[in-house]
Amino acid sequence: MTSTSRRFRGSVYPRFACPTVRWECTITDRQRRIRQESHWQLLGTSTLPAASAEMMGKDARARGVHFVLAPGMNIYRAPMNGRNFEYLGEDPYLASRMAVSLIEGIQSRGVIATAKHFAVNNQEYGRMDHSSDVDERTLREIYLPAFEAAVKEAKVGALMDAYNLVNGAYMTENNFLNNVIARKEWGFDGIIMSDWGATHDGKAAANGGLDLEMPSALFMNKQTLLPFIQSGEIPNRHNRRQGPPHFAQSHSVRVLRSRANRRNHPFVQPGGKTACSRRSQQRNRSAKE
Repeated sequence: MTSTSRRFRGSVYPRFACPTVRWECTITDRQRRIRQESHWQLLGTSTLPAASAEMMGKDARARGVHFVLAPGMNIYRAPMNGRNFEYLGEDPYLASRMAVSLIEGIQSRGVIATAKHFAVNNQEYGRMDHSSDVDERTLREIYLPAFEAAVKEAKVGALMDAYNLVNGAYMTENNFLNNVIARKEWGFDGIIMSDWGATHDGKAAANGGLDLEMPSALFMNKQTLLPFIQSGEIPNRHNRRQGPPHFAQSHSVRVLRSRANRRNHPFVQPGGKTACSRRSQQRNRSAKE
């Protein structure tokens, strides 16, 4: 799975024995989605209690949601940024502590949290084509600590690449931040998805570390990627671990299955009922046979 077929749902291949995957936004993205305001009254402390985040995860789990598209953890850079209200302030350390609590709370309920918007996404004006040009020291001291803590301490299951460019490269194609920093240095083993419509080039995105194009396969599809895989222009080394080639057995699917088994199986609904319909289960069994 390198993309989805519907805006907030992704159909995983039946032969991998995984059902349809659902994403869910918070109140910061869609008014009808999971409500997140309950934790704002707690932001005055240096450590955000996980109780409110656990309720977000519980609410998502009850409705069959596998991914919560939160928390947002970009640093306040300017008061004009239209999404400051959903982020965690201008102090990198404090933002890190709150991010860890939020992620641990959400994922304690068997739902995958998504750290966003990676990275240096600090303005809404021109967010699709503006480049945030930042030297490496500033990146590491100001803009990356919250994401680093999310990966190393909270073991977040997903990162969302932002719309913007960083130092001239779209985040969905940014090898330095996605592969060198997140995966190699921090040891991130989850999936990296795009923000909605943030992918611009399938080959560049695959080589730049993107696992999943959202919300649909406009660029990361079989027709685009397969010729590059066969020619070696998208090397199998992007698997980043021993095993099948990256796009032969999607890294996204492997992560969903491993994390499902490790975190109280997010594909199982409260009461023991699976998220798969009987028809899906029969189809999965047939595929295995």
